[in-house]
Amino acid sequence: MENINNDYKEKSLILNNKELKICYNEVLINGERAERNILKPLIKIKDYKDLDKKLPTLNTITIKEKDLNYYINNGFVIIKYDKYYAIECRNTYMLDKLEYEKSQFASNISFTENINNNLYLIRNRIKSSKLKSVSLDMGSLTNTRCIILYIDGITEEKLVKKIYKRLKSIKIDGIFDSCYLKDYLNKFSIFPTITSTLRPDKASSMLLEGKIVIISDNSNSAIVLPNIFIDFFHTMDDYYSSYILSSFIRIIRLISFFISVYLPSIYMLSIKENYTFLNKEFVKIIRKSCNGTIFNIFFQIIFLIIIFNILRESDLHKSENGSATFSLLGGLVLGSSAVFSKIVSPISLIVISLSTISNLVFDSYEFQNTLNILKLFVVVMSYIFNTNGFIISIILIFIVIVTTKSFNKNYFYPFIPFNRKSIIDSILRIKVHNKYRNKIFTKNIKRGRI
Repeated sequence: MENINNDYKEKSLILNNKELKICYNEVLINGERAERNILKPLIKIKDYKDLDKKLPTLNTITIKEKDLNYYINNGFVIIKYDKYYAIECRNTYMLDKLEYEKSQFASNISFTENINNNLYLIRNRIKSSKLKSVSLDMGSLTNTRCIILYIDGITEEKLVKKIYKRLKSIKIDGIFDSCYLKDYLNKFSIFPTITSTLRPDKASSMLLEGKIVIISDNSNSAIVLPNIFIDFFHTMDDYYSSYILSSFIRIIRLISFFISVYLPSIYMLSIKENYTFLNKEFVKIIRKSCNGTIFNIFFQIIFLIIIFNILRESDLHKSENGSATFSLLGGLVLGSSAVFSKIVSPISLIVISLSTISNLVFDSYEFQNTLNILKLFVVVMSYIFNTNGFIISIILIFIVIVTTKSFNKNYFYPFIPFNRKSIIDSILRIKVHNKYRNKIFTKNIKRGRI
């Protein structure tokens, strides 16, 4: 692979017939400040003996060769001339606040549309020379700069080379966002194997788990790959609160998955079928609420699912200040009007509302769309084939999950293939000092020195 770590720079000057080297990372230092306070005054010095005393800065220290990587990765400019001198010249960027994927406890800093800024946000969190960046230009007309990020010694080299080769083979006029790359990297699957994120802390965390992050210029999001099914049930907040509370929330997300996908079909079947295990009075109330409605229960459910998805999409394209108000107003007016006009029953509205709210528990937009498709599929199968259709749809969804591959990795890991230790950490959140990584993505599962 070409252009590895080309944000690390090295320049040489010949002074008094002797070579002077300057080393730094261009995204971690302030280039204008370095040129003004270091490079220009350095050239004017006539006697380079005891250079550390003559450099025009108060932040110059003499360091040992073994500490070079530490200082370079912390925003220092290194000068080699007889000795090694480190001069602090740390960069600062204008940081954006998150509009989506917000966290209650974690950092709410967002990626920006400047690729150097985004690389800085990740390198500022992972201050190690093991973090590798591979740069390449995408688009024959736009020449958009893209960077593949991974951690040497943790991420599998085969996976990195495969992603790099696939990106190099893309023939397209222009790339305007990192999300453009999803279709070229991902094979068709109803379940997302590549996700996007606005969060630098999440991207950094995924790198430590052996995954690959791709950022591009003019894009305020990064794409993370590969992903497996259980990844969508985890959030950054899980690691900012107690492991007991986080484990409880993860169980809530699992319950939300089943409510989102299967509750509308169970509700529809409870009206169509005579289930002996259901409370008779409860079934009577449900059926009574549907009497006098214009549409049957199937069309009520489809109608409400479509309406709620229209409201959700309208949220995404409005300003943050107005979107919640419009959605609340739209939901109240449309819901009450539909019930009053006998288009839908009150319980149908409650059931689909609960299903939609359960869908919003997941912060991945791609996974939310997958749940909506699965929900519609199960409803249609249950309407056509009744209880048998419901059971068949469950089996088919399970088969699809099990057979899906995420860059040749099993999508349903750690359930299939079974891994006891990983299952515990997938469903529950064990203590943060767990010494093992998820071994499906990494060649180095033990946390610590690599």
